[in-house]
Amino acid sequence: MFSYQDFSSLVLLILLVSSSLSTEVVTKPPATSSSDVGNGFGYEVLLSKLDFIEYKFMELEFEIKEQNEQMMRNQARLEKTHEGMAWMMSRLEQAVGQNFTSVMGQSWQILQQQKSCANHESLRKSIFSLKPIKGPSDNVRMLFDLQQFKSRGPYESCKAEPSKTSGKYMLQPFGDEEPFVAYCEQTKYRGGWIVIQHRFDGLVDFYRNWTEYKAGFGDPEKEYWIGLELLHKMTAAKTYQLLVELEDYNGDY
Repeated sequence: MFSYQDFSSLVLLILLVSSSLSTEVVTKPPATSSSDVGNGFGYEVLLSKLDFIEYKFMELEFEIKEQNEQMMRNQARLEKTHEGMAWMMSRLEQAVGQNFTSVMGQSWQILQQQKSCANHESLRKSIFSLKPIKGPSDNVRMLFDLQQFKSRGPYESCKAEPSKTSGKYMLQPFGDEEPFVAYCEQTKYRGGWIVIQHRFDGLVDFYRNWTEYKAGFGDPEKEYWIGLELLHKMTAAKTYQLLVELEDYNGDY
């Protein structure tokens, strides 16, 4: 038989136990599943990747913008340089055109005078260099000199010269125009060559200006340059072959 005191103790114990169980149920946190934890971590990783991609896009956009600006600066600099060069070329063409016109007029006058003098130079020397010596009379000598001068041309070309002897001849390849003096090479390479330039001893200065190179200079039987004017007229009138002969001081090619 339980007494009243024993029953009271039992009730108190049950209440204490029940109270303890109730407290444990209330204060215990809810259990978290592994799938919820995994989903949260994956979301954070995705956000991190999106932030990184956005940063890369911003960085790429900034680089492209800098490159476009640099290209625009380079293009502007090139356009400015091109305009400056075009202006300089225009001024240079104007100056060259004016100078060339002036030089052409002066060179033509000089060339005509040289041609006229060349036609009579040999005859003049033959007449005024006569000296009273024993032998043929003056008339015979003059006739011989005139005949010799006549045998020097004028010919249409060096190939038309009949004696095939190298030397200085009068050439008239341009029809009715005044003939000019040139050296014909008739022994080498089957002959018929007009010598346009000859340099071998350095006695003639070839460092000259445009006017002299246009008109020609030197002696055809020595060192000389035939002149750009004659060279242009000859090559414009017909087709020629160019022969360049280089020889050292020992006579070797």
